[in-house]
Amino acid sequence: MKALLAMAVAVGLVLGVSPASAQTSPRTFVESLDMSSPEAAGRLFIDAFERQDHVTMFFLLSPKAKQDFQFRIHEYGERHLFITGPGQSLMVMNLHDNAAELVDISTDSALMFDAYLLAARRLARLPFDLSGAQLDTKSAGEGGNIIFATSGAVPASLKIELMLMPKGQWRVERLTWNGSSTLAQPWGLVLPE
Repeated sequence: MKALLAMAVAVGLVLGVSPASAQTSPRTFVESLDMSSPEAAGRLFIDAFERQDHVTMFFLLSPKAKQDFQFRIHEYGERHLFITGPGQSLMVMNLHDNAAELVDISTDSALMFDAYLLAARRLARLPFDLSGAQLDTKSAGEGGNIIFATSGAVPASLKIELMLMPKGQWRVERLTWNGSSTLAQPWGLVLPE
């Protein structure tokens, strides 16, 4: 047993992996995201929006917010999430020429989120804008969630709600603003009846 452990340590040293470095360096892209506090996760979400890095934004969402986005797109289409009019659609699939990319987008939730947000931004159909936004006052939400008011966001009343996950990471639960759904995740429009 000792010989096996010594051999594993030796192989690790040859490969440049030590027990200490294995614990401190991120193994995956998601582990490299700073979600150690609600402030860090909220700032990172805004920064990713400004860089049009919607994939990072997707991975900063809580599992329920990711699930809700996918469900709403598949069940209701984009009208609950994006600004549309009668007969209007973002037609994300028509914005891409490469058939292989279409397969990726239709089967990968993060890429689908990216494609929809990119199309909505290009066509001015995203109901919010975080460009230049800053986290402002912090308040307590339900279940230990933290809600930040923002300054510089559009709409001006936009708030970002973050949730503490079991592993100690803070994730974005929802965006709300005056007139939006307060229950939908990651955000939702209130549709006229």
